[in-house]
Amino acid sequence: MKRVVFCPRINRGLTLAVLIAVGLSGCGGGSSDSSTGPGDNTDTTDTTDTTDTTDTTDTTDTGTTQSPPLARFNVLYSPIRIAEGPNGQLYVSDAKSNSVFILRNLLTEGELKDLAQPLGIAVDSSGNMYVGNDGRDNVEVYDAAGSKLREIGAGSIQMPNDLAFDMAGNLYVVDSMANEVKVYAPDGQLLRTIGTALLQFPVSIAIAYNVPGGGAGELYVADQGQAKIQVFNLSGDFLRAYGSKLAIGVIDWHGSFVQLQSLAVDQMGRVHALDSSTSNVQILDAVSGAYIDSYGSRGTTEGQLFLPLDIAITGSNQVMVTNYGNHRIDMILDLN
Repeated sequence: MKRVVFCPRINRGLTLAVLIAVGLSGCGGGSSDSSTGPGDNTDTTDTTDTTDTTDTTDTTDTGTTQSPPLARFNVLYSPIRIAEGPNGQLYVSDAKSNSVFILRNLLTEGELKDLAQPLGIAVDSSGNMYVGNDGRDNVEVYDAAGSKLREIGAGSIQMPNDLAFDMAGNLYVVDSMANEVKVYAPDGQLLRTIGTALLQFPVSIAIAYNVPGGGAGELYVADQGQAKIQVFNLSGDFLRAYGSKLAIGVIDWHGSFVQLQSLAVDQMGRVHALDSSTSNVQILDAVSGAYIDSYGSRGTTEGQLFLPLDIAITGSNQVMVTNYGNHRIDMILDLN
């Protein structure tokens, strides 16, 4: 029976713009080796070619929102997906270490271990953890103490890349290899699939109720294969799409993507779209897809991104990014 290993609290006087490095044995520490190892999903989820010639894109134009880094945490592994729990805790999947790390105030508080290439992660209102295990083709559910409760979609989810809940408690699972989003009822029964025959390697989703005209709820899907964001209602009906593939040599990159990897919808109803190749985030109008602003730049220094794989906007309106290539999580923007 699995248990969450709770780590000793480390108080290093955490303040804004302070680097936090956690190196506890059994709590994500013990190795800073960045070489490819078991559980590495850089050939699947992060299909990003970091040598892409689209460096012609200048993502640091003076019109962007450039904010100093607020805080950072580093477990010396490779963070993939991030989700916020009901009590403000952050849950970070790491397919290399086969763990989900649990953080509070950017300090590592616990670790759910012995998973199988965990990708998508979501947490329900009771604090139960839903983990998309790419190595077992399922979603596994654990309580807050780490005891396994049940499995969802056993053997039928080819690549559970991202997870999200709607207000009714239904679970939405991005199955990247099946090119669809699977929707499961709270009891684990499959309700429907969304985007079949429309999506090409979807990688991330967001559910929003605060977009004009979308009060009943809308599903936003990052369609990496077609470099666009596709929008559906929660019943699965297609509504609209926007975005395009950024061609080599094109100067105007606004609204275009090289490697669309993740998205989130903020409290103002705007879409934040993360590009893992250009290492920036574009803010787009959720209805029209029109470019509004952007932030982020490529690099390894404080506040910069290198192969970012996920974005989440917390209840306190702060933007968190899993900075895979830099082996850390960056809180890079405060939207308040």
